[in-house]
Amino acid sequence: MRKEGCPEIDRKRCKGCGRCVSACEARLISLETDGVQKIAAVRDCERCNQCGKCVEDCLYGAISFRMMP
Repeated sequence: MRKEGCPEIDRKRCKGCGRCVSACEARLISLETDGVQKIAAVRDCERCNQCGKCVEDCLYGAISFRMMP
């Protein structure tokens, strides 16, 4: 399922499980520490191929796509 734009992480919904990290073939998503909790973060959004696998694999609905200018 192709999406338009760039993946955006809802930091309140993200549980830091890492499923999106594994799903991203371009390796644009990583986990970072926010206090004592791990949170997904997107890097180099311009390289995203909009495959939508990160959205599909997120069990918590924490990833959506935002339109790029």
